[in-house]
Amino acid sequence: MYRDPPRVSTRSAAAWAGLLALGATLRLWQFGADASQWVDELALSRSIVELSPAALLSGPLPFGQVAPPGFLLLEKAAVALAGAGDYALRLLPLAASLIALVLFLRLAVRLLVRPAAIAFALALFALQPELVRYAAQVKPYAGDLAAALALTLLAGSLFGTPPPPAPWLALQVGVAGVVAVFLSHAAVLVLAGLALGLLLSALLVRRRRALAASAAAISLWAVGGGAALLLATRAMTPRMHAYLYHFWAPSFAPWPHSVAGDARWAVAAISGEIGAAGLGYRWPAFYAGLAVLGMVALWRRRRALSPLLLGPGAVALGAAGLGLYPFASRLVLFIVPALILAIAAGAETLALALVRRILQRGRAGLAAATGAVVYLAALWPALAGFGADAPVYRVEETRPILGAVAARRQPGDAIYVYYGAGQALSFYGPRYGLAPGSYQLGGCHRGDTRAYLHELDRFRGRPRLWVLISHAQPRFAERDALLAYLDHLGTRRLALRSGPHGRAFGLPAEAFLYDLSTAPRLSGDIAASFPIPPAPNPPDPRFACFGAANSVPETPLAARR
Repeated sequence: MYRDPPRVSTRSAAAWAGLLALGATLRLWQFGADASQWVDELALSRSIVELSPAALLSGPLPFGQVAPPGFLLLEKAAVALAGAGDYALRLLPLAASLIALVLFLRLAVRLLVRPAAIAFALALFALQPELVRYAAQVKPYAGDLAAALALTLLAGSLFGTPPPPAPWLALQVGVAGVVAVFLSHAAVLVLAGLALGLLLSALLVRRRRALAASAAAISLWAVGGGAALLLATRAMTPRMHAYLYHFWAPSFAPWPHSVAGDARWAVAAISGEIGAAGLGYRWPAFYAGLAVLGMVALWRRRRALSPLLLGPGAVALGAAGLGLYPFASRLVLFIVPALILAIAAGAETLALALVRRILQRGRAGLAAATGAVVYLAALWPALAGFGADAPVYRVEETRPILGAVAARRQPGDAIYVYYGAGQALSFYGPRYGLAPGSYQLGGCHRGDTRAYLHELDRFRGRPRLWVLISHAQPRFAERDALLAYLDHLGTRRLALRSGPHGRAFGLPAEAFLYDLSTAPRLSGDIAASFPIPPAPNPPDPRFACFGAANSVPETPLAARR
């Protein structure tokens, strides 16, 4: 399947090394910027920090979180060695992201023909905002990416030339797959796609030893994948399963199924991953065309590898079509290398075709310039998108707000915390003198906005009330109702805001200081009659307060330790 790596000029090697260094620098920069954890990270971090290893593996995680057991244990080890800070918790995603850079280069060298095409692919991968962002989040997505690349390279080695010692190599590949599924839930889909690809590749190249080795590796994968699925199923309550299905419903194929409808959905899903929902490329149709051209070219040149490249994405689409796994950007981050390599192969094919035509006319200088123009023209929209959305990416910057409140807080100040900021206060609050008991945490009342107003009524007459808000979803209109009511009751003395940065789906973190001592507004049940506009998108009552934003677990963490 794999050809020997081509001889690389010093110039090409230097370009690749420079791009690797650039990609690593961006990921380290994102890591070193120490952005605040957003609510989903915090929900997972609290479990990692507060629960014992046995408790992490013994049942469903609190706050509607799901993570593979190997990831949880490695995170727990990092915390035990380096402390319960953000840097320690993000070490594992950073390491996985840096490893993915090197693995991607190895795969690109094996697939693409020209060093310029390899540099083009590496530039797209190194400068991809989503990959930089997830290099410093306490989530397993960077691990999904590294696992997919490693497994693809290992699976491809079964078709090396000359044929390797199949039994020993098959055992290595099989064991690697078993390990991967306990580090990455997405690895189960990757292995399923690679299994289909291996069988098809073995039939295409008609190598019996490769087919036997593939079958042996796939058998081990099946055992490991089955065990991982069983553990994942046991780690989810029926309510959590229903909640996740409800949350990710837009990422499944619509019902009822039809050939035409499913085809349209698949095209839209792939286009979305190339466009705003995934890679963020401004001309998704252009890049989709390059990807199709590239897959055709790879099929002709690397027929044994093409099924391995396509398999995981095809299985992910099929799983989403069956309602088994959402085809959503961060959950299918593992298909990004295949998309980028297909785009690079398309650009390479287009450049080679133009260069050959010009060379036939004896114009070598123009041919070289034309090839460079093709790569630059294909790279420019992606670079422009990166320039408009450069790191550091910040989703919910709660720490600066907590620090600002701590610096301005006076003895006797009351503090009300909107429930969406509860995770941040639980994790970060003690660092700023905001330990439990020093503030009142509001309840989650999604679907009953007036209940928040009644909570605020307890602070009537207080000359200094701090109100802390983060992760306030605009579709529920709770933040606006709270502030409108407070503005009606008293006087806003100060407003602090720390907004998100980058294409992240972030929300601002805010703090407001109110004077509610104004006498004329202290009588009567104002909350009962205060006008509240309807929410633009009211929550489903079944899951209104289920998930990461509700910082009060159904079972106290202390009871599970």
